[in-house]
Amino acid sequence: NTMMGQGVSGIMKTAARHYLNNKPGRKFLTETLPHIKRSADLREKNEAEGTHIPVFIIASVASQCNLYC
Repeated sequence: NTMMGQGVSGIMKTAARHYLNNKPGRKFLTETLPHIKRSADLREKNEAEGTHIPVFIIASVASQCNLYC
């Protein structure tokens, strides 16, 4: 979970570099960052309680399940 969290952090740092130079980008960041922080806090709390919440959910558009559980 730490590694995925670092991935989200890296994505947001990259977004910040690109968006800070324009007004719509700054608006996007100021609206998005609190949600990302809240999600990270919730994941951390749940992880401490023994429930793993993935950072990313990958959806497949296949008509049948392609997992081999």
